[in-house]
Amino acid sequence: MADSGPNDPENPEVAGSNPYPPDFAGPAPKQPPENDGNSPQEGPADSSGNSAVDIDLSKLSSTMVFSEVYYMMTSPEQYMGKSVKAEGTFQVYQDPGTKKNYYAVVIADATACCQQGLEFIWNGEHTYPDDYPEQESEIEITGVFQSYQEEGSTYYYLLVDEVKPV
Repeated sequence: MADSGPNDPENPEVAGSNPYPPDFAGPAPKQPPENDGNSPQEGPADSSGNSAVDIDLSKLSSTMVFSEVYYMMTSPEQYMGKSVKAEGTFQVYQDPGTKKNYYAVVIADATACCQQGLEFIWNGEHTYPDDYPEQESEIEITGVFQSYQEEGSTYYYLLVDEVKPV
């Protein structure tokens, strides 16, 4: 009988498991480094001229932005109250039970196989679909990272003042 390796379907340790690694295998990312003034994503070094933006995801590569958004969702305390700028695809998700709409900018990784969404709430009076961009269109948002409680769970979002087409 041959030795049972980690990819052997008869190995009881892996029977019924997916042979592919999970989307986010490995240890959690480390805390972002302190801004040294040379970072393209933070503070006064933001090349858009908008010094009010703490984290500019639009200046990062697709791999880095995907990683940063993942980190925002797994370590939200590091981002609370910070101004974040992001570009991605506009999506609307409707809760089938409550019929409430949730709006997000969806950011894909470099190979477009994995996506991470950032929910946003548009400050002011806006009606969907009249005031919102077309689904699947590219948008840019800048907002403050915050949280809310709903049905016993905590959700994170950007409170934005403007949703711009790209």
